[in-house]
Amino acid sequence: MLTFRATFHAPFAVSTGTAQGGIDATVDPDELLPASAVKGRFRAELVEQLGIPETRVAELFGDAQHPSRWRWTCPLWDSAATALTSRVKIGEQGVAERGFLAIREVVWASAATWQAWPTVRAVPAEVWREDELLLRVAARSITSLGSDRLRGQGRVRIVDIADDGSEREWTDADTRAVLALRGGDSS
Repeated sequence: MLTFRATFHAPFAVSTGTAQGGIDATVDPDELLPASAVKGRFRAELVEQLGIPETRVAELFGDAQHPSRWRWTCPLWDSAATALTSRVKIGEQGVAERGFLAIREVVWASAATWQAWPTVRAVPAEVWREDELLLRVAARSITSLGSDRLRGQGRVRIVDIADDGSEREWTDADTRAVLALRGGDSS
């Protein structure tokens, strides 16, 4: 089992996709950051930012023919509260367009912890170690969660936590192993 801890540096939002009570984009108060959103962000980080081959990532996270080898919990919050914010639409000429004000809900949080644990037993130990390494490097690479990441929302630092509650160390050997998994020079 892996335990991850996120420290938030900006508000984030994972919208429900529905408007309610004059708010154009709401969050689910019972599931502020769904496990599926966290899992999807880890998957995207491995492929899009870290260059891990899609076939290897599909082995870890599953695909249409295979289930995921890992199950994810929803985050447990140290503290979190929702607030309203507004946005305007910026037109092609770089100025705000009239009539395009959107009110949306965001989450202000200090920190959260969640876990991922293996669900498939018949996998060689080396593959489990690689899976853990990939999840750990994805966590350390992610700098934001939720929507509007390019607008400064969802800034975060994620680390994996050891059994004693301390941050697990990332080593040069870990970096070399990740480079080998993505097909780079591991020497």
